[in-house]
Amino acid sequence: MAKLNLRSERRIIRISPKELYWFVLLILPMKTVYMTKIEVIDTLFFWGELAFDIIVLFILFLREKYKINYSVIFFICYQVIVLVSTVYNGGEILAQGEHALTFSCLILFIDYIIQTDTKKAISSFLMLFEFLVYLNFILLLVYPEGIYLLGGRGVWLFGQANDSTLYFTCALMIAFLYSYYVKKKDDFLTFRSLILTVICVISTILTDSSTSTVGIILMMAVILAYSIFKISISPNYGLLAGIGIFVGFIILRLQEYFQSFIVNILHRSITFSNRTRIWDSAFYYIAQKPMLGYGMESRIDAGNRFLGNSTPHNKILYTTYLGGILLLFIFIIIIIYTIKKLNQYSKSAAKAFITGPIIALLIQMQFESYTLFPFWIPFLFGMYIEQIVSLRDT
Repeated sequence: MAKLNLRSERRIIRISPKELYWFVLLILPMKTVYMTKIEVIDTLFFWGELAFDIIVLFILFLREKYKINYSVIFFICYQVIVLVSTVYNGGEILAQGEHALTFSCLILFIDYIIQTDTKKAISSFLMLFEFLVYLNFILLLVYPEGIYLLGGRGVWLFGQANDSTLYFTCALMIAFLYSYYVKKKDDFLTFRSLILTVICVISTILTDSSTSTVGIILMMAVILAYSIFKISISPNYGLLAGIGIFVGFIILRLQEYFQSFIVNILHRSITFSNRTRIWDSAFYYIAQKPMLGYGMESRIDAGNRFLGNSTPHNKILYTTYLGGILLLFIFIIIIIYTIKKLNQYSKSAAKAFITGPIIALLIQMQFESYTLFPFWIPFLFGMYIEQIVSLRDT
């Protein structure tokens, strides 16, 4: 069972060739928002993603014994539906085609490495997120107001401040899994994971992001409840909270009853920074094409629909807008299937480590669309909880 006793670690971190190889492959498709703004870096990542796709397909073709975990098919179906909708509506077909290919290859690659060697897969993911989080922290110190401004708000490696929560919660989840299951420590807060936690917290403070702050607090509350009080919090509560917020705020608009909390704690206006008008627009357009949605559009077309924003700032609305009821159905299956898998291991530390970020995301996605790949990582790890838990026995 995880404990809070912190022990010092004076060991050299040994990295195997396989871990380094997987780290390099994982970073190729992990282009962040900032990287798209620099033409040279964007071009490098375009060719990097292409190389990643070819390498992954080649690896999987040669591995005759590899069998796809059927659960990852849901993620691939998600992208296929968006692509079909994009083609049907004459949207950004090439861009979505490239995205769907890279996304699918990344899902298959993660499935492959977890099945091949779960320990080294977790280690490679930790190296990836340590690299990203520490690089983002350096940029925060060098450019405290943002590397550049977008809509009057600073943009760093991960994008604007609210986007950081995706990376921070994933980084902490993987760090805790690494400490407890790969290194088989009784303490999830080892020196390495503690340093990462401190950097994530400081980064959140520096960006003054209410969203990231709430995300880390929710995640750590779930983990500490398990570690200190032996209370295993079910991800069902996150799902119920998300549904409650969606119905109460997005549909019924009960914000007035929580005005003090929204304004004084979250530092938002009663309209959640004009999100209510954007949600109204999303509902209107979804009603026009409820079955298959609009697919991937250009930022200009999306901006014309969402008051200058590229998304409606709600994951459920954005999912339905992209692919209609069909895509929403797949999205719900992914969430429910992951929750079901996690609940099968209610007494495990892994369940707490993975449930924390999932609860945070299920709540925060009511106010953010979260289009980046890290959003899916906690759900992916939740589907592989059996392999993760078994590491303590090997």
